Amino acid sequence: MPFADTWVFGASYQTKIWMSEFEDYAGLFAEGGDFDIPSTATIGVAAKATDALTIAFDVQWIGYGEITSISNPVLPNFFSSQLGLDDGGGFGWENMTVYKLGFAYDTSDSSTWRFGVSTTEQPVGSDDVLFNIVAPGVVENHFTVGYTAKTAGGNGWSVSAMYAPSVSVSGPSPMDPAQNIELSMDQFELEFSYSF
Repeated sequence: MPFADTWVFGASYQTKIWMSEFEDYAGLFAEGGDFDIPSTATIGVAAKATDALTIAFDVQWIGYGEITSISNPVLPNFFSSQLGLDDGGGFGWENMTVYKLGFAYDTSDSSTWRFGVSTTEQPVGSDDVLFNIVAPGVVENHFTVGYTAKTAGGNGWSVSAMYAPSVSVSGPSPMDPAQNIELSMDQFELEFSYSF
């Protein structure tokens, strides 16, 4: 919805998505393998800085706390309940807020460059490293670049790349506090697409 000639405001909300249980992981994930998709809420603003340059800023909230298998902490659940039960140990993730900044620059009527960065706080605490060995999503920052070219017929092709620098989280194993567990991850993604 435009609220000025050069400014645009947007907001969205997606409810929690209920998924069927992972039967093969009923003894691992809480609530008998239940693993729903959390709700999200996003608010953003974009400004046309020049005829060629658009700047956008978004804030996104992700409700990981709604999903028991994701939000249950390892401790004390690991010792007080069996894995797979409602109060069994999980990934220990809390609700997350992600901040995103993007730029789109039109070099001509048929070509556009895009650049972006997003950042968030670390979702994995040092007490929850054991369970997060399964999916060590510890990255905090993402950097993206992309290019789109349109053909005379209105079709177009795009290429984009994403890089998330390496981040490490370490903590003691609840089964043996003398043992230290370190999780580390970086990410790289390359995409090509053609639209018509």
